[in-house]
This record gives sequence, structure tokens and C-alpha cells, in this order.
Amino acid sequence: MVNRRGRIFYAQVTIRPSDGMVGIEPLDRRITYRSAKAGEIIDHWVHDRGDPQEGPGRDQLALDFDT
Repeated sequence: MVNRRGRIFYAQVTIRPSDGMVGIEPLDRRITYRSAKAGEIIDHWVHDRGDPQEGPGRDQLALDFDT
């Protein structure tokens, strides 16, 4: 999730950070930004599928209703 000049949108990081900038690909085609400062990334998710034999990956939410 990126906050670029007050506009909040979802994007996928395409290029690793260098000099405080990251390359991004917005999920909404109306967004034309292709880079963002590292400080403009306001939230992120790690999508590691993992081994299917090990159970759910890190990107799958496991809820505990007992708490």
C-alpha cells in the first residue's frame, strides 16, 4: 500500500530499493506512478507460498477465535 502525495493505492514492488526509491506497478491502471520513496510505503505483505506439504504459507491469515 502506497501513499504518494496523499493518494493511497495498492501496488506491487517490481524493483528493490536503491537510493531510497522502489519501483512499483500499481494494481489500479488509472494510477501512473511507477516509483515511490521507501517512506511512502505505508503497509506491505509478504507473499511466500511456502511448501504445500508444510501447511498454510505466510500470506494466508490464520485466525484464532479463542482469544
